[in-house]
Amino acid sequence: MRLMRTTVCVAVGLVLVGCGYAPFTQSLRGPGALDDQTLQSVQFYMNDKCIFERQVNTVSGEVARGKLEMREGRAIDVVRVPKHTPGVVEAVWPDKLSVSFAPGTWFYFGMRANDGAGSKYYLLGRFDQRTKRFAVSYGGQEYYQTTEDVCYLEVRRSLQRSKARDKTTLRGRRIGE
Repeated sequence: MRLMRTTVCVAVGLVLVGCGYAPFTQSLRGPGALDDQTLQSVQFYMNDKCIFERQVNTVSGEVARGKLEMREGRAIDVVRVPKHTPGVVEAVWPDKLSVSFAPGTWFYFGMRANDGAGSKYYLLGRFDQRTKRFAVSYGGQEYYQTTEDVCYLEVRRSLQRSKARDKTTLRGRRIGE
C-alpha cells in the first residue's frame, strides 16, 4: 500500500513539474527565438482573471460588447476574461502584441521599458489620475480594470527530460605522435 502511495505521489509530481503555464517574456522574441510569423501560431493565455468595465451612454442607445449591468441607475458594460482564457495574436510590433480573446476585439500587451529581456508582456494601458484606475482600449472603447491583479500573457510550457550531448571518444596518444 505504501509503495502504491509513493508511486502515485511521484507520478503526480512529474506531471506538475512537466507542464503548465509560463509568462511570455521578451527573451522568447530575441534572436534565435520566436520570429513574428511564428508568434501568429502560438497559443497565448491570460494569466489571471481580469475584469474591465465602462459606463454606457444609455441615452444614445449604445450597444455594449460585454454584459450590461445596472448600478445605482447607471448602465455598466462589463468584460470578463477568465484565468487561462486562450487568445491569438492579431498584430506584431517589435515591443508589443495585440492579442484577441474574442473575434473582432483585442488588447495590447508589451514589456515594461526598464525590465529588459526577462520582462513579461503586460496588459498595456494608462493610469487615469482622475479616477485612480487603470484604463485600457478594448473594441475601440476605453475600459477601466476593476481587478487588482496585474494582467499579462502566458504560454503553455512543456519541459523535456532529454539532454543534448556531444559525444567524443578519445583514441589516446602515443609518444612521438
